[in-house]
Amino acid sequence: RAPRSPPAVMEDAHARDVRDVLAHFHVDPAVGLREADAAQARRRWGPNELPPDPGTPFWKLVLKQFDDLLVKILIAAAAVSLLIGLADGEGWSSLVEPGVIVLILVANATVGVLTETNAEKAIEELKAYQADVAAVFREGRLRNVPAAELVPGDIVELAVGNKVPADVRLIAVRGEALSVDQSILTGESGSVEKFAGAVSVGVAAVIQDKTCVAFGGTVVTGGKARGVVFGTGVHTAMGKIRDAMHDAAEDEELTPLKKKLDEFGTFLSKAIAAVCVLVWVVNIGHFADPVHGGFFRGAIYYFKIAV
Repeated sequence: RAPRSPPAVMEDAHARDVRDVLAHFHVDPAVGLREADAAQARRRWGPNELPPDPGTPFWKLVLKQFDDLLVKILIAAAAVSLLIGLADGEGWSSLVEPGVIVLILVANATVGVLTETNAEKAIEELKAYQADVAAVFREGRLRNVPAAELVPGDIVELAVGNKVPADVRLIAVRGEALSVDQSILTGESGSVEKFAGAVSVGVAAVIQDKTCVAFGGTVVTGGKARGVVFGTGVHTAMGKIRDAMHDAAEDEELTPLKKKLDEFGTFLSKAIAAVCVLVWVVNIGHFADPVHGGFFRGAIYYFKIAV
């Protein structure tokens, strides 16, 4: 027969009876999916893996560090100081002040680039927690397949030492409970127990509430269980964390602190401009002093002091 159309993602598998979950995915827990149905689902949902993060080009990271009002003010001050120094015939000494400013800006940009690069590396490091292989029932046979080939509806076996290959709704637990270390997701200090029974919380339940779900990337520390995959790739809890980290890295919306800093930068730039003009205007009477060698050179001298 022709392969079935893959069912929609099931966000509330933890709150549904096991029979409802199995019926949703049209799967018999003793047989598993047909290969044709699995292939059809894989075409719809893609591989069970987190997509690579393209990252931000290095040159964009560098330029981003200079896209700040205070930094632009410092660049302008360095340029003006250099031009006036050269025009005034100061030679190599004209490079001192601009050089110090440039060194400060380079140090600031280096710290910024390293910080953003580390954030992007953290996104990629999530892939290290993904399982490599999974024990899955397909067409009545238990076989080991690459975890990337799992699809929603697959029936998988979990045992001690296994990395959970996807988000799995438990069907049956052998023994009292299945112990899982899910600290990568929740920060809990010890393993937690998992059971096959549905929980009475809705879609808004947090990870700790979902005691009938083994999440992809966590590690089985005790017991054995069988379950049905209901989330793969970016549709897992790990995938949602990855998306949240990626969105946070790409989000251009200003934080309250950034807004305050920008407001302060705008105020400071206006204050600096006002002080420069004031210092220059106050000394207009000294532009023609003989020590400066002329009115124009005196104007340049006091403009440099103001800057």
